[in-house]
Amino acid sequence: ALAYTNLCSCLCQLGEHSESIEYGKRAISVFEEFSLRDASAYQENLSLSYCSLAGTLCECEKYEESLENYYKALDIEEERAESLGNANIETLARICYNISIVCGYLEDYDNEESYLLRSVEEYRKYYEILPEAAEYNYLSAFRAACVFYIESGEFEVAREWLTPYIDFVQTLNEQ
Repeated sequence: ALAYTNLCSCLCQLGEHSESIEYGKRAISVFEEFSLRDASAYQENLSLSYCSLAGTLCECEKYEESLENYYKALDIEEERAESLGNANIETLARICYNISIVCGYLEDYDNEESYLLRSVEEYRKYYEILPEAAEYNYLSAFRAACVFYIESGEFEVAREWLTPYIDFVQTLNEQ
C-alpha cells in the first residue's frame, strides 16, 4: 500500500493523473482495510495516502474531491495528535495549509482564511520545537497569510501580519 502511495505521488509529478488517482485509491483501500484490524498502526500511512490522492485531485482541478481527502487526512492527524502530542504537528500544519489552498481555488475565502491561520499557528508550534526544520514552511505560511489579506483588500490586517513577519525575517538574518 505504501508503494501505491508513492506511485500516486510520482505519477502525479509525471502528469499521469488517471493512473495516479487509481494508485492513490488502491493505497487508501488497503490501508483502510488494515486499519480495521489495528487503526493506530496504519493511521499515519492512511493519512499520507489521503494527502497524495488529494494532491493529484487538486492538480486535476477536482477541488471538491481533493478537499474531501484532505479533510479525511486532517481527521486522522487530529486523532493521532490526541495521543502523540506535538509529534505530528508538521503534518497537521501542512494539511491545513493545503486545505487553505484548495479552499482558495473554490473561492471559499472564509475557510481559506481559517485554515491558513491554523497552519501558521501549527507551524509556529513546530518552529518552537524544531526551528531549523520548520523555518521555511513557517515563513511560507506567514507570507501566504500576508498575501491573503492584501488580495482581500484588508490592508490594515495585512500590515498587522507584515510587521511580525518582517521582524521574524530580520531576526533570522541576524542569526
